[in-house]
Parts: sequence; structure tokens; C-alpha cells
Amino acid sequence: MGKVLLSGDVGSEWATLHARIEKLHGSAHGPFDFVLCAGRCDVESNSISSWPLPVYVLADHEDNHTSTNLHVVSTNTVQDVCGLSIAFLADSNAVESFRNTVDKQLIDILVTQDYPQGFDHLIASEQVPSSIQRKGLKTVAEAAQAALPRYHIAGTHGLFYQRLPYVTNQGNNRRLTRFIGLGQVGLSTDKDKKWMHALNLDIVKPDAASVDIPPGTTQNPYESSKRQLEEASHQARKRPHTGLSAEKAQQLMQQSGNKPRHSFYDSQQHAFLPNRQECWFCLSTPTVETHLIVSIGNEAYLAIPKGAIVPDHALIIPIQHTASMQNIGAAAWKEVNQFKAALKKFYAAQGKAMIVMDRNVSTLGAAHCHLQIVPVPESILPSVAGVFYDEGTKHNVDFRELDPDEDVADAEYLLVEFPDEENKDNQRRLLHTVKGKHYMQFGRDVAATLLNAPRRGNWKYCVVPKEEEEGMTQAFKKEFAPYDFTLELE
Repeated sequence: MGKVLLSGDVGSEWATLHARIEKLHGSAHGPFDFVLCAGRCDVESNSISSWPLPVYVLADHEDNHTSTNLHVVSTNTVQDVCGLSIAFLADSNAVESFRNTVDKQLIDILVTQDYPQGFDHLIASEQVPSSIQRKGLKTVAEAAQAALPRYHIAGTHGLFYQRLPYVTNQGNNRRLTRFIGLGQVGLSTDKDKKWMHALNLDIVKPDAASVDIPPGTTQNPYESSKRQLEEASHQARKRPHTGLSAEKAQQLMQQSGNKPRHSFYDSQQHAFLPNRQECWFCLSTPTVETHLIVSIGNEAYLAIPKGAIVPDHALIIPIQHTASMQNIGAAAWKEVNQFKAALKKFYAAQGKAMIVMDRNVSTLGAAHCHLQIVPVPESILPSVAGVFYDEGTKHNVDFRELDPDEDVADAEYLLVEFPDEENKDNQRRLLHTVKGKHYMQFGRDVAATLLNAPRRGNWKYCVVPKEEEEGMTQAFKKEFAPYDFTLELE
């Protein structure tokens, strides 16, 4: 574990920086291992003779300073600092040499003076301060693309800004990067101009291949639109046969990237993002996991989730990007219900009933509505409602049962549907209207509890290698084929 202090532009505020480092280093938050300073500094104005821990700053020329523990970096280089790999871009005009320097290395932190051009791509404009929108240098973006660091820090613009994390696909591996902009040392005590930030970083082995993808993660903003379209087209040609031609699949991919219908969630939380590159369920985005897709219709598709609770755990996902199921069109609803009816027959043949969960709750990223379908033995149907009510009291999830013909209001909600134990043709619906914070894994947790497998409530414990996921998908597809209406589509 490396404990690192990050600082913005020092300028000539060496005494201010020194005082702050000493205070934090000796506090309950310390001790720290080293300090990284992004942005610009005037090395010649430094009169501090000694620093309490190593401090690294960027400069555009060599300086014969005599300050103990101050490291002036004036060339593009990668250094091992306390077991962490730190890349310094001191000369943004020498990107080619930098690219050669970082080639095939796992970079923990990239330190640059300026922002990368395009950092605000794939982010709603409301989430980026106007003073830094469309700022940054193309060469810094090229350096970030070459390094693919775990963290990228920069200064120059006087603000504290944390971008949503972004992911880069490298074959079967993914690299997750967090970009942080820092303010100018000593300029202000305002939170939006914060100039020092602390990190606790685990030391990652070079062969580490997998990362957790947090909510709100976007695609790499520096990849060109042309490359993204080429990848999407390539994925369409590779997509397994589901009763649709390659041309039809391509059409559906384009459809999924269109602007969604208006919904409460979109109007309150997120602006429309072109091409939906940050969405995990849009067929047009490179992040969609095509190997998990079981069947594709004209308006919706069926897939298994990553980290399934049971092998026949399923998702029904409208192709059109819409935040709430209450706002999808009539044609999409018709096909969603066709998938539900097919799954009902599929599960019934195995002596199972299905719990359907529909959640419309704000998240950091762009929400794409879907139904989560968990099959359970028919024998436990009498206890389903009671378990949802009981677990709800533990997590401030208060349910009320809807009347058969009652509509769901266009607001944030969790809706649970399951067969009546006395008449399986009748559906019971429990609705929780979300007000304030909501435990996002609640529905999955309850389903796992009903199946007497509470540990599987956390999807991370259920993730298996891609090869095993592919096998699960093919097995599901084979068993579901007699009920799959999409095989009849032309």
C-alpha cells in the first residue's frame, strides 16, 4: 500500500506547500510515502532546504537546487517510487519518446502539467465546470492514451476536478483510469479549488488483468469516434446468430444509440450523451458483453448477467436506451412481455417460477432500464412476499402491494413481481417508491436469500472467467431455444 499526497501547481508557494506537507505528514492521516506535484512551478524561487518526505515536481529545465528530498523532473521518464510506477510528462512536445518510455509498463500514476484534450468527452456538460470545458492539450491526451495509468493528475486550470472513471479495453483485459485536476497551491481554501489530495494505492502486480468497474464508468474519452464505430461494426459481424441477419443486428446496434424518449430520470439527472459510449447495455457501445447475449429481438434482447446468482438468471433489456421501463414504447413493451412469457414457460418446465425486478433509481452513469429475472423453486412462492417485506425493514425499503390494474408512477422506484402462490396465472406486484438513498443491491440480496445462498447477493463473488460465461450463455441458449420466439423472426 502506497500513501501518496497529490498537489497542484506550486508556482512560487514553496513555503505554503512545505507547511501543508508537514502538517498532513505528522497528522493522524499520515505518515505519507511521497508527494507528487502536477502543474507548473518556479524551481528557482524555492528556498526550502529540506523536505520531510520525497517531493516530485515537473520543470521544463534542469536546476542545480540543493533542497533535500526535492526531486525536479525535467525529462519524460518512468520512475519506481516506493513500489509504484510513476510516469512524468515533463515535455508535452516529446510524446513519441514518452510513448516509447511507457510501452508495456503498468503505470500507477501519470503526472502532467496540463489537462488532456477531450477529457470532458462522454460526460454531461452539467458535470464539468464551464471554465475547464474543452480545455487541455492534444499531446497530453496522447500521453494518457499511451500510459493508460490507474490515476492521471494535472494542474494549470486552478480547480479541483475528478472525472468519472473511464475504461479502456485491451483484448480480454480492461484498464481503469481516474483523472484528477488540482488547484493552485495556496490560492484558495474553497473546496472547488482544493490543491492537495491524498491517495492510498495498492501495489498491483504487472500481470493483474481484471479490475472492478464502478458505477458511472465511461469508455475511454480519447479514442476516436472512427475507431469506436469500427469496433462496434466488428462486434456486429461477430455477434452470434439469434435468428437475425448481420444487417439486422447492425441496424439494432444503431437503434440502441439513438436519443431516448423523454423520461423523469433523464430530465432530472443526465443530459443525452451521443452514441451512449458509457452504457453497458446499449448494443452500439464497445463495452457491451456480446458473449452474454442469449437472444435478440427487434425491440429487446435477452442476456445473462455478469455474476449470475444461478445459471438461468436472466436480463430482459430494451434495445432503445431509456432510463425507465415506464417510458419505453408500445412495441418494446410487447416484445418485453413476449420474452417474459417465453421465460415463464421455460422455467415452469423445470418446476420454477420467476421473480421479476424492475429498478429505476439514479446512478452516476447513464441508466439503461432492464428487467432482472431470477428463477426460484415453485415451492418457496408462499414465502416470497414475506421475505421481501422483512428484508425491506432492514434497509428502509417499504413496500406496498399494487392493485392488478394500478399503474406505476413515473418516479424512482423498485418494482417486484412474482406469481400468486394460489393461482400462478395471477401476478403480485410490490412497489417501493425511492426517496433519498437506496440500497442498490437490495433486490438481488433478497433473491439470494430466498435461494438460501446469501453470499451470492454480491455479484462480485459470482463472477467467473469469460470462457465459463460463454459456456453458460451457450447452455442457456440451447435449453431456451424451444421457447425462443426470435428464432422465427426474419
